Amino acid sequence: DLFPPCVAALVDRAREGESLPDRSLFSLVAFLLSTGMDGDDVAAFLDAGEGGLAPETLEERVTYLADRNGSQYPPPSCATMQAYGDCVDRDERCETVSHPLSYCEGAVGDAEAVADWRERERA
Repeated sequence: DLFPPCVAALVDRAREGESLPDRSLFSLVAFLLSTGMDGDDVAAFLDAGEGGLAPETLEERVTYLADRNGSQYPPPSCATMQAYGDCVDRDERCETVSHPLSYCEGAVGDAEAVADWRERERA
């Protein structure tokens, strides 16, 4: 729920078994690796081999993009996602960020603020 709409749409497409264009697969895998997932996490998250992406396709992409600290290539900016045609279902937060990772950081910060507020109210 904290992913930007463009990434959420790519996740859905991948899980449905759609053959994503190389640029879209790059964007998706680079984003997931940038959030701290490793290759096994990405495969499990995308349900690789269970109606989703072919495991060998995903393994090849993860191997290319990953280094020991996550992704050696950052995911594309919002402008690039728009140029790719992958910028979909824009929401209010999209209007305030220029990168999908910034969207995610803001959403996580908002979620933590809500959680903190609820904890304060219970005390």
